[in-house]
Amino acid sequence: MTQQSSSLTALLVDDEQDASLLLRDLLQEFCPQVEVVDTARSVYEAFEKIERYEPDLLFLDIQMPKKTGFDLLREIKTPNFQTIFVSAHESYAVEAVKFHAMAYLLKPVMAMDLVEAVKLAERAIEEATIPQYKALMHHFHPDLPQRIAVPTGAGHQYFAMDEIIRIEASKSYSNIYTTDSEKPILVSRNLKQFDQLLTSQGFQRVHNGHLVNLRHIKAYLRQDGGGIVLSDGFEITIGRHYRKVVMEVLRSMTLIV
Repeated sequence: MTQQSSSLTALLVDDEQDASLLLRDLLQEFCPQVEVVDTARSVYEAFEKIERYEPDLLFLDIQMPKKTGFDLLREIKTPNFQTIFVSAHESYAVEAVKFHAMAYLLKPVMAMDLVEAVKLAERAIEEATIPQYKALMHHFHPDLPQRIAVPTGAGHQYFAMDEIIRIEASKSYSNIYTTDSEKPILVSRNLKQFDQLLTSQGFQRVHNGHLVNLRHIKAYLRQDGGGIVLSDGFEITIGRHYRKVVMEVLRSMTLIV
C-alpha cells in the first residue's frame, strides 16, 4: 500500500460562513498544495478542531462573538502551526505582529496576497523542522534499549523501541504498527504526542500522518518527490514540507548512495 503525497493542511476560522467558503475557493484555485480540513465559526470550536486536526496553517479572523482570534492564540501556549490573519479591519494589524503571524490579509482577500502568504508559511514550516533534525541526530543511537508504555482499552501495552515500525495518525488516535503483529494497535494518543516523545529516540515524522522508526527504513524511492519503504513493505511518500529534513536524515544514515 502506498501513501499518497501530502499537502499543507489548513483550518479556517471565521464567524462568517460566506467568508470561509470564499477563502476555501481561493485556496483551491490558487494554492492547490493547501488542503482545508475544516472550518470553525468560534474560538471554542476552533480550539477543539486544532486539537483534532493539528493543522499546518490557521487562517484566523480576529473580530468574532465572545472571544477574538487573539484570545484563541493566547490560550494555545505552544502553537504547532503558522497563523495567517484574515480581517476586514486594518486597525488590528499592529497587535497581530505580537503573535508572530506569517501574514495579515485584508478582506476581500486578493489572490496574489494569499499566494504570497502561503509561500511564507511553507518556508517557515520547512525551516522549523531543522532544529528537530539536529536534536534527533544528537540523541540517535541504533541500540537504544528504551521501552514505551502506551494506553490501550485493557490497560497499557509495552513495546521495545525496535519493535515499532511506524505510527499512523487516526484523527485524535494513533495506530501503532509493530514487528510482532500484522494488525495495528489503536491507542488514545494523537500523532503529535508521539512525535514529541519519540523524535529523540530514533523516530522521524515524514508525513502529516506518519511517524517512522528510522531503524526500519529499508529503501528510498526517488519517484513522486521521494518516498521510503519500511521493513514491512509499506511505502510512504515523504510529505512536501518534511522533505528537506528527511533527506538530511537519510543522507546522514548513508541510505542514499
